[in-house]
Amino acid sequence: MDTIDVHIYVEPDPLRDLEADLHSKSNILSDAQHDLQTARDRIAQDCYSQNTLEMTTFLAEQIKCCGELIGEYNRMIRAVADFASDTSQTKNLILDVCAEARAEGFSVTADKIYPPADTDGEDAVRLMEKFLEFSDRGLSDS
Repeated sequence: MDTIDVHIYVEPDPLRDLEADLHSKSNILSDAQHDLQTARDRIAQDCYSQNTLEMTTFLAEQIKCCGELIGEYNRMIRAVADFASDTSQTKNLILDVCAEARAEGFSVTADKIYPPADTDGEDAVRLMEKFLEFSDRGLSDS
């Protein structure tokens, strides 16, 4: 029987930092979009010429682009937040399984749970069943 890999490959904290950074960038774009809208409205209100029409059309395109970028940032934020949440839940599951394995008397290192060394004792069958239960919780075998 192989060991159970319990190494935590991805930590949730850097993902939460990335999520905050993406929020910050999205807010900057939102502020820029608002400023462009304000400029477009002022120009459209105060000036009347072909150049004004061209400028307000150009600004409207920039406002639309900002809105699309904000939408993309929001999709990335949701994806990173979901991944961070899944990572956190997985980390907690791994830590719980390791604690339970230690309590059962298994040898547990920072990244492995080892199968029972004694395969002939009267407690060996129960321990092997418990080991297989840990393995079946979705943790990868190595």
